[in-house]
Amino acid sequence: MISNRVVHKKPGIKKKEKEKQFFLTDDNGNIIPGTYRTPVGEVKIKKIEASGICDIVSLARSMNDNFASRTKELFTPEVEAVKEAIKTGPYIYIYIYIYIYISSKLSFTNYIRFSLKSNKLQGVYVAWRPIDKPWNQQDCQRVCSNSRCFCGHSLNQHEAFSVNKASSKCNQTGCSCKGFKFVPSRPEEVGEFWLARRSDFDRNSYRVKCKCKHTHEEHAADLVPYRCKVKRCNCSGFSSAFLCAACDKHWHEHQTVFETEMERKAEGRPVGEGWIPFAELPELAKIALTGVDNPNIQTLADALPASSRQSLLEKQTSPAICGSKD
Repeated sequence: MISNRVVHKKPGIKKKEKEKQFFLTDDNGNIIPGTYRTPVGEVKIKKIEASGICDIVSLARSMNDNFASRTKELFTPEVEAVKEAIKTGPYIYIYIYIYIYISSKLSFTNYIRFSLKSNKLQGVYVAWRPIDKPWNQQDCQRVCSNSRCFCGHSLNQHEAFSVNKASSKCNQTGCSCKGFKFVPSRPEEVGEFWLARRSDFDRNSYRVKCKCKHTHEEHAADLVPYRCKVKRCNCSGFSSAFLCAACDKHWHEHQTVFETEMERKAEGRPVGEGWIPFAELPELAKIALTGVDNPNIQTLADALPASSRQSLLEKQTSPAICGSKD
């Protein structure tokens, strides 16, 4: 049986539906770029133009304001780690070793043995990366002297690394830390980019937390499993309430590695300028180094490790990380 009943639409429905459309659209239904006010606040819509080729840098630039300066700010600690690793290499100490050889009575053979025992001749690289394969092929974080340890003190507040030592103990009075263990110290390192945008956010007081809701500094730093020291907390050991932004793994699934340039080369890992962030993407590497789009030769030279500056200025060409001429 077919019903002849007519359904009467309530007046005002179309008006309400129209009011819910917070964004203007074109004839094809695409949102028109601009700034819109919505119940959740002001929303800015940007136009993204399709590229004929896969251009990651252009895409990232179109989606982020002040892209170059923000990229440099984000990767400055890692760039510093690269510079520090290169500084500990042969370029800085070669004259010292020549002097030792000339002024000493060591035979050339014994001098070579002496040199190989010193980590200063090889360069020291400090990295934070996953423990398990195949994820351990990448370094999630390049660690610099100001990077934070689980105990709350920076790397430069620990004993200097030596190939003859098993670990670098903390040298701060009263600290029980037996060896440097990198821990993220910025929200960006754990994928919490939104947190830094809060008006009341304080970078100096930011600390990553355990699932028990207490910070890493409120846990024992000497022995695994790093039990919580807060009274009445039933936490049996530190279990990160965050994930690494680079590999999406927990803190305990990583390790802090101290290695020489020779050891990295033997494992096929990048060294020197090849360890600079985005070395495989020359245009992005330049931005991470300088904070400038398409930097000139002098700006790039000033941002590079000291050992690379002179050769760059003499040749007027970019080094391996920067591809072709400017």
